[in-house]
Parts: sequence; structure tokens; C-alpha cells
Amino acid sequence: MERLRRIFAQKKRLFVVVGALGLVGLGFGRYLAAVDRVCLVVDGKAMVVRTRAARVGDLLRETGVFLRGGDKVTPAPTTHIEEGLTIKVERAFPVELVVGGTRQTVRTIARPVRHLLRACQIQLGPYDRVSPDLGQEVKPGVTVRVVRVESKEVHYREKVPPNVVIRKDPNLDYGVRRVLDEGRPGLVERGARLWLEDGKVYRREILSTRWLQSPERRLVALGTRPVIRSFVTSRGQVVRYTKVLEMISTGYDPGPESCGINAKGITRTGARATYGVVAVDPRVIPLGTRLYVEGYGFATALDTGSAIKGKRIDLCFDTYREAIMYGKRKVKVYILAE
Repeated sequence: MERLRRIFAQKKRLFVVVGALGLVGLGFGRYLAAVDRVCLVVDGKAMVVRTRAARVGDLLRETGVFLRGGDKVTPAPTTHIEEGLTIKVERAFPVELVVGGTRQTVRTIARPVRHLLRACQIQLGPYDRVSPDLGQEVKPGVTVRVVRVESKEVHYREKVPPNVVIRKDPNLDYGVRRVLDEGRPGLVERGARLWLEDGKVYRREILSTRWLQSPERRLVALGTRPVIRSFVTSRGQVVRYTKVLEMISTGYDPGPESCGINAKGITRTGARATYGVVAVDPRVIPLGTRLYVEGYGFATALDTGSAIKGKRIDLCFDTYREAIMYGKRKVKVYILAE
């Protein structure tokens, strides 16, 4: 009997050990069954991950993938993980967004411009302009600009300045103006359509005009009487002049070196070219005008030249050497008084 009891006790302990091992194996099998294999793609780089995480967000934290503003996860972080699931993470990048002149920086993934605007809750008006085009994909470094364009009709009044009538007056000094009649500005009422870009008017279409008051002319007298001024040169000569011009001067001689092989030494007015004769543009200085040229002396405008246009003057010298030595200079030219 004692021997039977010992055998029974040994078998009982064996059953307990075998049962415990069975439970451990069952638990380990369930543990292995709880591990899922998923494909994780981050910025186009794929890897296979074995995980016990229940949701996508848990897996990202487990693998050290932290999300920043604008990043996109597919499927959503709350999605339950299943064997063979593909999880895609698209990293956002900063983009400058200018809407109606207001500038801001937003983070976005690569997507068409229209999708970016929709994500930022920006609605477009019928005339708004967008660049780049709505269908173009947003890339790093691109500035997306929305110009707010609107149109509205307005009515306003404005003053119209009077026409100015100039009357020459020989009793006033040259260049002096005197108002004889102030006149009166007009007043007009206009209807217009305004086109605005980001709140600023860039085009105006006049739709209607109604005169409320006609303008009256403004009469101004302009003096033509020469004002004679004078100065004394370093040689003691008195120069009496009515006007002074700043001009570019060059030297020339009447020979073929300056005037070509057909040069005859005769000026445009028929006078002989010699020292004291100058060539001018008759629109600036009339031919026959007596002058005093700084650094040259007294002269008379008797000639013209194809290169003498505007405020240029050509000074005649007796020899080519003198003309070359004079060169090109900026001088004051005095119009002498009669």
C-alpha cells in the first residue's frame, strides 16, 4: 500500500508539470500570434517592422517616427494594425503663402496648389489670381500667391484745374510770370468702375461724367524783356549778357583734317571760318547771335554741323594743332546783350 501511494504521488506531480508546460506553450503561442508584420514607408523609404502595437500611432512612437505639423499619415494614427498593413508617412516642408498681401509660412506635403488652399481654408473669389496655377504641385521653395481682385462701382466728385493761357509781356523781365486772372477750377461728378488688387486700385473705367461747374481759364503774363547782366573777365573785358547756357564744346579748324578733303573754309552763313566763329544748333542758338564762350573768348554763331545737336558748340581755331589741344570741354556760353 505504501508503495502504491508513492507511485500515485509521483504521477500526480508529473501531470502538474506537464499541465504547467502546456499552459506556458499556449501563452507563448498567443504571444507569437500577437506580433504583426507591417510595411512602414517614411519619405519614400520602406522597411518591414514586426510590432505588437495595437494602433498606427502606437507603432510610430515605438519606431521613433515623430510627426510634425502638416505631416500626413496613411492610414490615420487611430487605425488598428493588421498583418500586412502598409503605413505611409509624408513629411511636410515649409511654403510661403501670400494671400491678399498678407504673408505667412505654412507646412505642407507635395500636393496641387488647389489642395493646399483648401487645407488652409482659403476660398477664391471669381476674379482672384493664383500663382502658380491651381493644378501645379507645390514644391519646397515655391511661393504661393493669391491676389485678391475685386470690382466695384463708385460715384465721386473731383475738381478740374483751369486751362492756363500764357500771354507774352515785353514789359516784364525775361522769365518772370505774373497771374492776371486766377480763373476758376471746374467741378465734375463721375461714375466709375474700380478694379482693385489686394485693396489697391489698378484700373479705373469711367462710366459717366456730369459737369457741375465749368472751369474758367487762368491768364498768366510771361516776361520777354531781356535782363542784362554783366561781369569782368580776367583780361578786364566787360561782358554784358542776357542768358547763360552750359554746353559741351569741341575744337575744329577749317582745313581738311577737321572738315574733310572738300573743306573750303566757308561757313553755313557764307562767312569765312576763322577764330571767333562757332558752329551751333540753330534751334538752341540762332545763327548770327553774338556770344562769349568761357575759356575761348568772344564769338559769333555763324556755322552748323551734322554732329552739333542740342547744347553742343564747335569752336573754330586757326590751326589743327590748336583745335586738337583744346579737345572737348564743358563750358558756359553767354548770350551777349545787343
